[in-house]
Formats: sequence, C-alpha cells, structure tokens
Amino acid sequence: MATIYSLAPFSDSTKEIRLITIEPGNFSDGICCGLKVVPINSADEYETLSYTWGDTSATEEIKIGAMVCNVTKNLRDALRHIRSEQGVKIIWVDAICINQADLAERNTQVQMMRAIYSNASVMNAWISNAEGDAELALPFIESFSYVFNQDNRIRSILLVTHQNLEDMSWADTATGKFILESTSPSSPNRAGWEAFVRLFDRPYFYRCWVLQEMCVSKNIFFGSGTFVSSA
Repeated sequence: MATIYSLAPFSDSTKEIRLITIEPGNFSDGICCGLKVVPINSADEYETLSYTWGDTSATEEIKIGAMVCNVTKNLRDALRHIRSEQGVKIIWVDAICINQADLAERNTQVQMMRAIYSNASVMNAWISNAEGDAELALPFIESFSYVFNQDNRIRSILLVTHQNLEDMSWADTATGKFILESTSPSSPNRAGWEAFVRLFDRPYFYRCWVLQEMCVSKNIFFGSGTFVSSA
C-alpha cells in the first residue's frame, strides 16, 4: 500500500531530510502540502516546528500531494497558524517528515536533529491553548529579561524554582528582589508572574527535546492561538 513517503523516498537517510511545503490559504481552509527530499546541508531555507503531539486519538485530515494523511489535532492547529495566506511555507516537522513506522529511518533521522534545528531559519514553538497566559506573561518576561540582563551578580548564582526563593542567597540581587516583589499578592506584576508559572508548567516545556531545540535554533517564535512572540 502506498504511503506519503513513496512521494519523497530517501536516497541516503543519513544525509537527507524531508520538508513539507504548505500551500497558502486562509485559516479555515484545509491544509494542503507537498513533500520533498533535500540534502541536510542544502541551501534551501526552511523553518522547524516544535510542539507536543497531543492526544494521538484526536486526529484531523490534511492533504499531502494527492494523499490524505491523519495528524493529531494539535499538529493540524499549529500548521494552520504557521501557514501563510500569500506564499508557500517550507517546514520540517517530525511527525510528517520522518516515517515513524520505519524504525531504522527514525533512529537515523533523530541523530540529525541538532543539524535540522540549527540549519533552520526559524523555530516555531507551538504552545497549545495558552493564549491568555501567553499575553499576560509576555510583559513580565520582558521586564524580567531587562532586570536579569543588567544584573551581573546573578550570573554566578544558581537559580532554582520559585518555591525555594526565600532560602536562596540570590534573593538579595536585583533579579531576586524583582521576582520576590512579583510574587507578593499586592504586586502589579502578580498576574504576570502567575501566568509565567502556568505557561512554563504546560506539557510543551516538559518535552525532553525542548532545551536542545531552543539552544541550537537561530530564531524562535512562540505561538499559541493568535498570539505570537519572538525570542
């Protein structure tokens, strides 16, 4: 039985990757894609998608070439938001670009993950169903980043979770004081702090690959619903 991978077979899976080409469309349009093989060191510009698979029993249909492919609802939602209304978008996404049923191919491609993410122009980090928290947390994150970047003392001190803040020596730094002040019930930053904690407690940030993906990527866009922010 033919699969989508018959549309784009590898010549050498140790030196090649697949990319999907998402056709332009409006948000409510169905997802239509092409699938192609390129050398891992190709000059072709592409983006990556970093996301959680979500409930694997909740699937939606997309078209790849003339074939219908079932993907998780979370992936379909991410592709809808990433898609351009004007032009083709070229993306690498693991669930489609790697034949998950082929163990040998999957193992080979996983070894190339660092190169895949570092060669991409942008990593799209899709945090599903977090629109409200994302919008509340952004001003807090921007303020925190400014304080942290100006605070030389904090760089040599180990940061731990907020539950242990009061026991840490770094609580006397500018960064520590900012966080402690933000956790106060009367602080104007309290809502942003709580949204920040909820945001980073979502399943996306518990993925084992997320730190490597972020560390090697050139540019990162965080998306959730209609909310998008760069990092």
